[in-house]
Amino acid sequence: MQAAITTRKEYLFTNGLFAGSDIEQVYPSLKAISHPLRLKILCLISNDRCEDISVKELVHILGTSQSNISQHLRILKDNGVITSKKVDQFSFYRIVCPAVLQIIGGTRASNIDEPFVTQ
Repeated sequence: MQAAITTRKEYLFTNGLFAGSDIEQVYPSLKAISHPLRLKILCLISNDRCEDISVKELVHILGTSQSNISQHLRILKDNGVITSKKVDQFSFYRIVCPAVLQIIGGTRASNIDEPFVTQ
């Protein structure tokens, strides 16, 4: 007979997103998203208004070089966070890691997508 789970933390650890051996499987993905620019890239990729986004669009929005964006995309791709498809000379990216989608969803729920208003 399994002991009763007494706290919310115990419940989340034993039944949540990172239960048991899942932690070891998602660790590389979580480490890959830990860079601020990669997190910004993922927020843009996960935006409901654009299914796929190109490197050119990321460069324009984030204001950094194509080589910098490409290096960060490579890290995300090598760690199973994103995938890409080639259309003509453009590569388009999307998130494929369910854990990352949930994390980004939680981040976006914290108003990361709200318009920035200055006075």
